[in-house]
Amino acid sequence: MKDYKIPFRGLSLGIHRYSFEIDDRFFEITGNPEVQKGKFTVTLDLEKSESMLVLNFHIEGTAITECDRCLEELEMDIRADDKLFVKFGEPEEEESEEVVVLPETAFQIDVSSYINDFIALALPLRKVHGEEGARGQSCSREMLDRLEEHSNHQTFDPRWEKLKEIDLNGN
Repeated sequence: MKDYKIPFRGLSLGIHRYSFEIDDRFFEITGNPEVQKGKFTVTLDLEKSESMLVLNFHIEGTAITECDRCLEELEMDIRADDKLFVKFGEPEEEESEEVVVLPETAFQIDVSSYINDFIALALPLRKVHGEEGARGQSCSREMLDRLEEHSNHQTFDPRWEKLKEIDLNGN
C-alpha cells in the first residue's frame, strides 16, 4: 500500500493534488467487509499549513457489495466528499472522527485506511436491488421464493403463550 503513503515533510505550504485509482486489489488488501470489489477514482487535495494538514477527499465509483435481501452481488454507485484534519502532537489525543493526531516526528501519512472507511461510510444503510444507488439487476427469484416459503412457516415458542395468560391488572 506504499502508493497511498504521502510524504508531507518536504512539501511547500499550500494545496497539493493527488489522484488514486482504486480497484479490486485494494479491497482484497484492506479487507473491507462491506465492499468485495469496486472501481473508484479518488482525488485528494492536501492543504499544508504550518501547524496542520487538511485533506479533502473526493471519491467516485462503483462498489460491488452484497444485497441485504437476496445476498447476490449488487453494484452501487458511490460518490463521497470527506474532509480530514491532521494535527501534530500526542497521538493518544482523540479529538473527533474528522481530526487525526500524528506524532511530531511523522513525515508521511497513509491515506488507504481513510479511503477505505469513506467508501464504506458512503454506502447506504440498506443495500437492496432496485433501490436508490443500486444499478440494473434485480433480486434473485430463487432467493425471494425461499424467503417467502420460510416467512409462511412461523414457529411459536410455547413459553410466550404462558406469558399471555398473566393478568397485568391483578385480576
